[in-house]
Amino acid sequence: MNLSTKNQVRVSRGAQILGLCALVGVLAAFSGPGATPAASGSTPSSAWAGLTLNYNQVDATGFPTIVSYLTVVDQSGATVGGLTKDHFLVREDGTRELPIIVEETTTTSAGVTMVLTLDRSGSMEQAMPAAKQAATTFVNLMGQNDQTAIVSFSTRATVDQTFANDKTRLNAAINAMVARGGTAIYDALLTSADLLAGVTGRKAIILMTDGEDKDSNATLDQVVQRFATREVPVYAIGLDLDPGSKEETNLVRIAEASGGKYFFSPSTAQLEQIYREIALLLRHAYKITYRTHNRTTDGTRRQVRIEVNYQGMNAAGDNSYIAPLHVPTVAPAADTLPAPMQEFPVRVEIPATSLYMYNLYDLRVVLRYDKRYLKLKTPARQNIVPLEFFGQPADFTFTSGSDTAQSQVMMRFKRNLNLTPAEGRGRLAQITFLASAALPDSTPLRFDIVTLEARDETGWPVAVQPDDLTLLSEGLIVWPGDTNHNGVVELTDVTVLGVHWGQTGAGRKGYSNLNAWQPQVAGRYPRPAIAHADANGTGQVEERDLFPIGLNWRKTATPLTLKSNAPASVAPAGVLQQELVPAGKPNHFRVLVKFENQSKDLLAGFAFRMDYSTENITVVEAEAGEAWGSTPLVLQHDEPAGRRFAMSLIIPAGEPVQASSGTLAEITVAAAVPPRLEQLALHQAVVVSPSGETRELAAPSTAPASAGAPPQDFSLHAVYPNPFALAGNLAAATLRYDLPENAAVSLEVFNSLGQRVRLITSTLADRGRHAVPWDGRDDRGHLLSSGLYLLKFEAAGESGRVFQATQKLTLMR
Repeated sequence: MNLSTKNQVRVSRGAQILGLCALVGVLAAFSGPGATPAASGSTPSSAWAGLTLNYNQVDATGFPTIVSYLTVVDQSGATVGGLTKDHFLVREDGTRELPIIVEETTTTSAGVTMVLTLDRSGSMEQAMPAAKQAATTFVNLMGQNDQTAIVSFSTRATVDQTFANDKTRLNAAINAMVARGGTAIYDALLTSADLLAGVTGRKAIILMTDGEDKDSNATLDQVVQRFATREVPVYAIGLDLDPGSKEETNLVRIAEASGGKYFFSPSTAQLEQIYREIALLLRHAYKITYRTHNRTTDGTRRQVRIEVNYQGMNAAGDNSYIAPLHVPTVAPAADTLPAPMQEFPVRVEIPATSLYMYNLYDLRVVLRYDKRYLKLKTPARQNIVPLEFFGQPADFTFTSGSDTAQSQVMMRFKRNLNLTPAEGRGRLAQITFLASAALPDSTPLRFDIVTLEARDETGWPVAVQPDDLTLLSEGLIVWPGDTNHNGVVELTDVTVLGVHWGQTGAGRKGYSNLNAWQPQVAGRYPRPAIAHADANGTGQVEERDLFPIGLNWRKTATPLTLKSNAPASVAPAGVLQQELVPAGKPNHFRVLVKFENQSKDLLAGFAFRMDYSTENITVVEAEAGEAWGSTPLVLQHDEPAGRRFAMSLIIPAGEPVQASSGTLAEITVAAAVPPRLEQLALHQAVVVSPSGETRELAAPSTAPASAGAPPQDFSLHAVYPNPFALAGNLAAATLRYDLPENAAVSLEVFNSLGQRVRLITSTLADRGRHAVPWDGRDDRGHLLSSGLYLLKFEAAGESGRVFQATQKLTLMR
């Protein structure tokens, strides 16, 4: 929105009120377009004491094109016609504007859009007939291109007639007015301003009132401010007001602030004369158009002075407008987080959230970075590269440089002047940095644009603002298997797994082999120690973290490198089997976990989880089976509350490995009642090669006698994995439950606020064991954010029994 204000010395009452003799001169001057004072029969120029320039309105809605409306009158009030661009001089903020276009608007040229705003309060009862007659005289003076609306007011304001050129309709609206009620001048003026809000070109409000506002919701200050923004001059007529009274002072303030004029009418006898003068001022004016030299859309106020010189006489008027506030943003951006020893690209761009960039030909940017932990990748020319915003390489020139002492990167873009400007939003350049190996986790790194200059084709500044970017570094250097971070893989590293068991973090991404002995960058964890304990980098400390300990056994950290010299190998393929046999002790049973190696690839490690679905089962011990060629390291973890047992086995590096087949693990359990294998469910089994490559195995087969045995009790098994991450082979969690009878089942997920986010299933389920995946999405298909969620299970059995259970679930992204 563009604003205009009027700064003009108030003319005295005597100069404002035209006597009858002066009015004759005015009406004679109005006799035709382009009339000069001499031609109209007015006072000869030699007798003139001076000119007055009334700078009524400035319109910047077409910025950078500025349109001004003004009138020039002599000392008798007669308008001066026939002036050309040679008679005017326009300055904006002190700079002369050229070229200017001067158009004289008359009764036969461009029309005026007006609102006639009339007082019909109770105090107007005696004056109403004469006031109506004067207003209809104004309507009858309308030109063929004029448009007028009628607004009247008493206690409230009403629109009696919308914009029209039909004088009969307009006069009918005036004559229908009845005087009664209070006085709401300010509300009526705002109503009139609203009618003119979308109108371009010459416009005005003509207000006639005899009293003080006592009924408006709006205040005087609000009205003054509103008219400054609408660029609508108000010609206010005070009927029979006491000179210098509060009522008159308020009208003068409104008129002058708007760029209009105040008229005093001692009685209704002068109203018709004043309306004629206003009509003349509105219809015989000058429209001066120029294109501002300052096209910067910075929202600043611009002062405009227009001077007129005619036959040795001079006059000037001042006004102002506010340029549009349109300031695009240039900012650094990144798609990743800085991590130790990693390349880190930073873009400079006009982001999608920025305002649209217009008319850009020349841009200079200086970016400052944190030299404590970042350095520019060399050679610099290949790592400071322009992107697509300025066009093809032939469309612009790009120069760049760097100052390592000041930790700054300098760039300049200059689009060829024979092409259209660069406009819109988009990527300007990319700078590639290298992060230090000493970069601590969660360290804030700031990127600032310290210099930003933009110019158009003329070299004039284009409004633009910089933004900055602060990122927290992610991760630290982890050697897989060195869980206590002392530089060597040894037995104490196994103990660390128990200390941090179940803890979660961001994991390590971008590595083909998370077990390989090489420095790897970990994401963010609650504590750095957990990042080292998560030896295989999956995002959770669990049984498989034993693998890199065994695979890298006795190895020591070497100078940092991102390459691994370990020979690659393939994890064996095969079939997992499960058997349940007596353990040779009352109420004790042994679960045999067997593997048939069908690919004959070397087997270095094995891990699995076993859920026992009843509280009557207790895990007594676990040990390696007879199939291993060497004695493996063994890690076991039992969670009686969650009824889950986890175990991993790994041959230490340097020990013989073989293509094992046979029993890999034996678990001894105690139970008052002989258990069934479906109550000892194995899942998440994995085998690993000597170089750390892994292969997931299908659920094991069981002995025929128990394979099809249906469950006798209801159970909601522990969700696996939990926490689960939306990455890699952990793209979904498995929700498993046992039903002892056919039932209507409902599985729902709720967030921490108790709001349901996903109905996973609502179905009729048969008696048996069931598994349902959940991919971490809500009912709309959107990925949920990281956090704690509640899984709610309800089932109504055909016997009338109700089964209910809940379970907490942690989602990580």
